[in-house]
Amino acid sequence: MNKDTQSILLVEGTTDEWFIQSLLTYIVPPQNKTIDVQHIFLDKLYGSSENDLIKKLKSLKTDLRNKPIKQIGIILDKDEHSVSDRLALINNAILKAEIPVLPLTETVSQVNFDINSSRTISISYFIINDSQAKGNVETLLSEIITADPKSAECLKIWQDCSSTQGVIVKQSDYLKEWIKVYLRYDYCLQNKLQNHAGDYCTLEKSFENMNKESPANKAWDFDAAILKDLKSYLIGFL
Repeated sequence: MNKDTQSILLVEGTTDEWFIQSLLTYIVPPQNKTIDVQHIFLDKLYGSSENDLIKKLKSLKTDLRNKPIKQIGIILDKDEHSVSDRLALINNAILKAEIPVLPLTETVSQVNFDINSSRTISISYFIINDSQAKGNVETLLSEIITADPKSAECLKIWQDCSSTQGVIVKQSDYLKEWIKVYLRYDYCLQNKLQNHAGDYCTLEKSFENMNKESPANKAWDFDAAILKDLKSYLIGFL
């Protein structure tokens, strides 16, 4: 975090960080491409528990006082939880971190508190979910692919075979592998990028390339309808 940080976005992990950073850059209006998103600091929770969020909020208190921060956004995966469960986690963490705000609700997604006599900071939240109103960043990514996932879909056979052998592959782990295979053997092969795997066929590079002129075909569809609400939320931080 630098001295000019104005907004903080709290995300669960590295994949979330890469994805949100890439999407933030992507949604800068074409007529304002000079906007620098570096005033937005993405901070990882390294988890999604109440204790993870409490610890992070407490660690930010000095920065909130000493830097020109105007807003904090909390972005969590819905996973198999209800929205009310996620809100309870967020509100409990804010309370235990001793940040004096009114509770966030399904209809009140942003609240304010006075950090001192001259500055107010807002706290807001966004719950990431897929088209089934559950899931996480990985399931969301699987719905915004641009190449036919022929190879990635074959992993279902591997998952089922592992189960018959007494090895249970968690769905979260399965999706991580699905995305790796999609990028390496579907997206890159179909776009003839396999000879430059290090530049195009990893998850980190796939996000970096979303805002570059090449390659012409991107790995993800950032204009997909499922991203509309998330992009609307992120616009508030530009």
